[in-house]
Amino acid sequence: MGLFSGMSDAKYSEGGIYLLDGNYVLEVMELKSGTSRQRLDFFVAECRILQSTNPERKAGTICSWFVGIKPDTPALADIRRFLAVAGDSDDSDVDDTAAEMAVSSEQPFKGVVLRAAATTITTAKLKRPFTKVVWAQFEGTEGDVMAMRKAAGL
Repeated sequence: MGLFSGMSDAKYSEGGIYLLDGNYVLEVMELKSGTSRQRLDFFVAECRILQSTNPERKAGTICSWFVGIKPDTPALADIRRFLAVAGDSDDSDVDDTAAEMAVSSEQPFKGVVLRAAATTITTAKLKRPFTKVVWAQFEGTEGDVMAMRKAAGL
């Protein structure tokens, strides 16, 4: 058993840069789901920041919106809302089949541009800080998106 045994099974973590308080325009890069090392099921939206009001999260940065799926939490409702906004549909149109398609290899939401407002709140139950993200449609034009990409050096 050498120093590098088990390397072929090791998982690389691309995440870790999360949204901080602020208003954003984000471009979806990839949607994923899985199970963490702590056996927590999760959904994650990897996004590129096109515009930000938070100086610690500059345009061009890739960030993650991570949702740990735990019982008795609004996690599934938060994911459903994200998918509804990204798909320009009603929450009632999003079911488990739609969510599975969203994280599939087809990546139907890749390139979708959204607005996000992130605010730190304290959870009622555990009294811990939590970043609540409210998603909204981006009402700009493709020209607006191109201008933001150019300003971000993309």
